[in-house]
Amino acid sequence: MKSLESKITTLGREGNFEGIRKIVDGLPVKEICDMLKETMKHGNALGVLSFLMKGFSDSGPSTMKRLQVTEFILEELHGRCMQSQRVYDVVTLLITELDKYPTAHLIKIYDLCLEYMHKNSISGSCFWKDLLPKVVCILAEKDSLMYSGSEMGGDEFKEMVVNKLCRVNWKGEKIASVISLLTELSLEEKEMALVISKVGKWLQNLSASEVPPLAHQLFRLCHKGPFTLSIFLHLRDYFSKNLYSPEKPTVSSREDSESICTEMEMETHGHRSEVRLAEDTVLYHVGQSANIGSPLVKNLLTSIKGISAQPELILDPFLLTVLLHLSSVTVLQKQILDILWSVIRNCIEDEEKKIESAWYREMVPVNFQLDSILKVVIEQSASGRDRVTSGLMSLGIMLLNVSPPMGYSPPSHNSELINPDTWIKHCSSVKERMVQRAWRLGSTLLLLLAKKENSMATPVLKAILSNIIAGETPIVMAHFTGVLVKMSVSMPLMMLDNQSIFIEKISSLMLVGGDLDGDEDEGSSVCQDAVNALIPLVKISSYVRDSLVLIMRKSMFSRSILSRRVAVNGFLLMLKYLKVEELGALSQSSQTTFSAPSSSEQTCVLVHSQVAKRGNTNESTYLELLNVVRRCLVLQPEVRKCLYEGFPSAVQHNPDLGLHFLEFLYHHLVQFLVDLDKNDGNAFTSPLDWSKIVRISGKDACLKEPIASLIWCIQLLVIASSDSDNVWPSENDRVLYKIKKILKSLVVQVGKCTPSDYGLEDTYDFTAASAETEEKKILIGQLFGVHEALISYVIGSWRKDLNEPGENLLSLMNAYSRLELFVSKIKLGEADKQGKKKKDKENGDEPKKGPAGGGKSALSLIPQPILDPQCTLKFLKLLFNPISEMDMESMTTKTRQNLHTFVIKAALNHIQQARVKNFYHRQRFSSVTYCFDIISIIYEHCIANLLEYATFNKGCALLALECLCEMIAFDTNYHRLAVILDEKGILDVPSDRNGVDTPLKKFICHLQSLLEMLLDREGDEEEVEKDAWFSMPYLVTSAIVFVSAQLTPSAQQSESSKAVHPSQELLEWMLRFAKERNPKNPKVSKLVLSHSFVLGNRCHYSALELPFDGIIKQLYGEFFYGRIDEESEGGANTFKVLTDSTKSFAFSLLCNASKILLEEGDCMLKRLKSESNRLISLNEPLSGPDAEKLAELERETCSRIIHCGQIVNKLTQVATPAGALQSSILKLVVDVYSIVNQLSRYFIRKSQNRPASAKPVFEGTRFEKLVQLVGTHLSSNVTMLRSYMEECLSEGDKKKKTVKSLNASTVKCNSTLVYTTEIFEKVIIQLSKKTKVNLNQMVKLSTSRDFRIIAEKLKLATENIRSTQRNDDGDNEDEEGGSADENNEEANEEGQPAKKRARFKS
Repeated sequence: MKSLESKITTLGREGNFEGIRKIVDGLPVKEICDMLKETMKHGNALGVLSFLMKGFSDSGPSTMKRLQVTEFILEELHGRCMQSQRVYDVVTLLITELDKYPTAHLIKIYDLCLEYMHKNSISGSCFWKDLLPKVVCILAEKDSLMYSGSEMGGDEFKEMVVNKLCRVNWKGEKIASVISLLTELSLEEKEMALVISKVGKWLQNLSASEVPPLAHQLFRLCHKGPFTLSIFLHLRDYFSKNLYSPEKPTVSSREDSESICTEMEMETHGHRSEVRLAEDTVLYHVGQSANIGSPLVKNLLTSIKGISAQPELILDPFLLTVLLHLSSVTVLQKQILDILWSVIRNCIEDEEKKIESAWYREMVPVNFQLDSILKVVIEQSASGRDRVTSGLMSLGIMLLNVSPPMGYSPPSHNSELINPDTWIKHCSSVKERMVQRAWRLGSTLLLLLAKKENSMATPVLKAILSNIIAGETPIVMAHFTGVLVKMSVSMPLMMLDNQSIFIEKISSLMLVGGDLDGDEDEGSSVCQDAVNALIPLVKISSYVRDSLVLIMRKSMFSRSILSRRVAVNGFLLMLKYLKVEELGALSQSSQTTFSAPSSSEQTCVLVHSQVAKRGNTNESTYLELLNVVRRCLVLQPEVRKCLYEGFPSAVQHNPDLGLHFLEFLYHHLVQFLVDLDKNDGNAFTSPLDWSKIVRISGKDACLKEPIASLIWCIQLLVIASSDSDNVWPSENDRVLYKIKKILKSLVVQVGKCTPSDYGLEDTYDFTAASAETEEKKILIGQLFGVHEALISYVIGSWRKDLNEPGENLLSLMNAYSRLELFVSKIKLGEADKQGKKKKDKENGDEPKKGPAGGGKSALSLIPQPILDPQCTLKFLKLLFNPISEMDMESMTTKTRQNLHTFVIKAALNHIQQARVKNFYHRQRFSSVTYCFDIISIIYEHCIANLLEYATFNKGCALLALECLCEMIAFDTNYHRLAVILDEKGILDVPSDRNGVDTPLKKFICHLQSLLEMLLDREGDEEEVEKDAWFSMPYLVTSAIVFVSAQLTPSAQQSESSKAVHPSQELLEWMLRFAKERNPKNPKVSKLVLSHSFVLGNRCHYSALELPFDGIIKQLYGEFFYGRIDEESEGGANTFKVLTDSTKSFAFSLLCNASKILLEEGDCMLKRLKSESNRLISLNEPLSGPDAEKLAELERETCSRIIHCGQIVNKLTQVATPAGALQSSILKLVVDVYSIVNQLSRYFIRKSQNRPASAKPVFEGTRFEKLVQLVGTHLSSNVTMLRSYMEECLSEGDKKKKTVKSLNASTVKCNSTLVYTTEIFEKVIIQLSKKTKVNLNQMVKLSTSRDFRIIAEKLKLATENIRSTQRNDDGDNEDEEGGSADENNEEANEEGQPAKKRARFKS
């Protein structure tokens, strides 16, 4: 053997291949194989084999020997343990020689490879995965070949090979090798779909270690094909089953339960660790593909966009992890984040639509919690997946940066009471809720990420601080500061680790805080929240404490008032939460000028003396802060007002501060007082020196001291100090005694004052634009505040053993009423009117019309009440629970009315302020309980006995109803109001109401009873529009509408419950109300009608049909609009709420309700497209369960659109006048055509690549009926409508010039309608060609273009022209011209079309 090997080697090196061929021809195959068997044991086998292969000839018996040698080599590779590199070299050599083999021999080699594929190799070698693809590719290029006795082409052979490989149920590691083999075959799309479908089934049974190699080969296989999404969906199913959905162990014996559970937990943990490692490897392969720019990632992102309308497919832990992992690539980050936001937005929109629509809830039954999914992703990525956690942080920042919708602002007075004249509020509220949920999701995501992953805490904090500094709007910045505050409270150690970064950013924010865009209060809220985040750290870090003091000291020298206000609040917060064990020493130091050293110097001294104690450090900080606070009394009035407002809150948490604040406030107050003892007898003057409070500077007047806020602050501190049990030094007691004496004197003397005592004369002309006028306006505002502050003091210091408070309260209220009466007579100048109108417009309020002739009433000069919530609550209890100290019966009716009006106005103000605070950061229920206590008293004594109370004071009753509406809107975050009212026994249900068992039902029933009583009272009485009785039914109806938002949708009700759902009960009541009642206030009718459609859509439309037909038939009547075709008369007056004043709203309501139904159909159509894309990518069969489910959804969607089309078809027959109503119906018709066009395109796309024998894609979906409805009935009615509109517009042009603008709007709608109609005809023709179904016969070709030929008029004009030509044959040319002009005029009178005019005027 050695001699043969050496001969072949020598001849091969000499290039004498002819000599090798002679040796091979003369030797039997067995000797050659024996030589190769010995040769393959050492390293020279490859050279010998190479020379040997070159010695075989391409014809004769040598070819058979080459095949036999090849068979022997393959057997050796399969049965012998060899180095993988040597196997690879041998296989590569064989591949280079395959072109020399005849077809029959190649088929033999193919069979051998298939045989070895099914056998398990000793060495584990898979040499066939490299050899077999080359063999198949060579055979695929043959024109014809014989295999298994059958003749076939090369392409058929290749297809047969793929089918044969897919029919085998491969297992284990061989699957990856098979896919590697198939990758080299350049599969067609059909073959690729088959492979992916089979691999998806094999994948679910693989072990964790076998998944990454298979995934890598699949990525190579489909990196350019359309099946990328299918691969990731199969991987999603695998990891969801084995990693993200744990199975709970079940045990059969109680004794063995503990041991079995322990063993299963250990096994599960080990299995999960392996699966997680497999997922990490798959993520690595995906990341590498993205780094090298592979088309795999591009195809994946494109495919995910195609199914984004089905967020449940993408919002899966595995797919989210993949997308977040890819977002670390800079080029892909923005695209991926946009995709994720689109998916999350679709998810939130679906959930909102399922709340408002029973049909959509039934079509999309999938419910999942996005928060929990993101939590799972964070937990799985908590260690080792830096790219995923970085993507999570970017996603959270993006969600917090979502811009709010236009007009998104804090709630203002009456701005959110439902306006029934528009449908916009409903849509905008859905958008607002969507944005709010995105903000909450981003906040939760960042907090969880910082808690779960320690390495991401610092990057998250830096990103939040950077976005606060560079925020676009204060509203968005407020949510970042909210996250910052939560992180400071829940993760103080992490914040301390990054305290230098934190301090630096806060300092920068304070510097730029005054330049924030938006409202001043919004900018102040952002800066204040940032400072609040430092307060929890002040207690545990001296560095943070000293740094914060330094920052706020710098801010005190800022030019921005906002920065100074924030600094003052920061100082007060530090005093609020920093407590000193013994404050006795401070009482004596407070006598001086607080010349204590700074906190930083004091700390250094204490450290070096080795006696530094926390109490001493806090004491020095207190001294410094009290010194700073006292110096704030010389700052601007706006800053001092902020200081006064913050004192009571600080004292409430730290009562020891009360008398120290009172001490320097006393000295500050004394300078604004006159000699109080000289107000005796007839020489009575104001107790305050107003020349020091309000001053004229040049041409302007300015407020030098907010005296109202000062007195309000002092009286609260006095009440708090009086209630405290602390024992104070005699000096503090003397100060408290002096302040009480001052307040008591102010109460008595202010109660006796009249406006003239303040220099306010009835003869003064307030219309003059001068500094004196501005001075008096500022004075009026401060006077109201002083009166309210003193009233608050009287109420707060009320004791049962005193008789004076009742008399003092009445005297102050009389003085307050005198001041109100004076203000009501003031007339503002034109400049004040314009400013007030502009302010009202900015706040979203409608400007009220003033009295005829003259200036506007100056009631707007009355400021908002400044009573604190506790005082208001106590005032309400005293007012509605009379005591002997205040005899209500002896009072005049006017005095009692003033008392009620004053306190309920204050209550309304508290509820509105709580709503504004909740707008930025949701408060805990414990911090807003006072609002519920206040409304409980008002509801029990005012609203529950509304008729009786309104008879006493109808204006106050209207205010009480406004409080209720505001409170119900505020209660949307808590859902506690009905429960609280029911617990107090306030909600009495009539005996005829059966089945009312829940507090919410009782609440609604009680409001319904109130509304019916109010309407019964109306009777035949004439109500003025501005009268309170006229507005009460509308507010009660608004309250019912607000409460109905808390009703649970019927789809969420348990199946076992047989009770009628509350929404359906309320809908029945509203429909009955609309049929039987005709309230005098048209807003009530509009609100009932509009909410009937909302509730009808929220409940199931099949259970209670929406009143479309009834309203449309009523609009057909001659007393309303009539019918265009005049074929039939209108129906009976089914709905009494439908009157001449509400008919236009009813028509607009029908259009908007139909539009909402079409929008739901459009959303469902997008989901159909996504589902179709998914089935195509997965290569699902046409008759499978998923395809049947898709067909069912298509049928329901077509039925929904048919329902809407029928409504629109009837609406087109209503003879509306020229104007906005006609434009509305045209836009609605355009929407119908647009959605039908989209549905047709969907079926066209679905018809592609379907076999000719397959049935039409729209068979059984009612699509043909939809085409017939739109193409025949609707098209004819639209043509009639357009003719009618042209007549209306032509008549309007002759009568009014204002109709021309409406004409332009209608012309634009007409052009859009013509375009969509043409598109409809085009897509129907295309779909007919695709499906071989003649849909064109169901479509009436439109004749509506830019011009219209009327057949009758054309025939008449033609006859006139012919008769004119016969009469003019004998005339000369001049006479012919003259007669022609006359005949043209006659023809025009008879209906001949006039000469075409220019379309536009120059």
